[in-house]
Amino acid sequence: MLTISDIYGPPEGSRLKVELDSWAYFEKALRLKDRLRFRKMNEPILQCAKTIEVSPEGFGTETYLLTFLIHQQKLIDLLEQKLKERK
Repeated sequence: MLTISDIYGPPEGSRLKVELDSWAYFEKALRLKDRLRFRKMNEPILQCAKTIEVSPEGFGTETYLLTFLIHQQKLIDLLEQKLKERK
């Protein structure tokens, strides 16, 4: 079974590939529907791959999670703006 790392293929040996590979067992344990959501959720993080590469050594997971949270906040802000426009 392919993992998100296999699909999006960050460079071999990159910190992002190591981080994504560390989530492989979690991803494989998910039901197919959730696995697809997990992959979709990771797409924006892959676009910000540079943040993981420049993060301090040993903080890959923290950077990965913070990047995800920042993306989620952007979505929340966008939804709030759309709701205000509807009023």
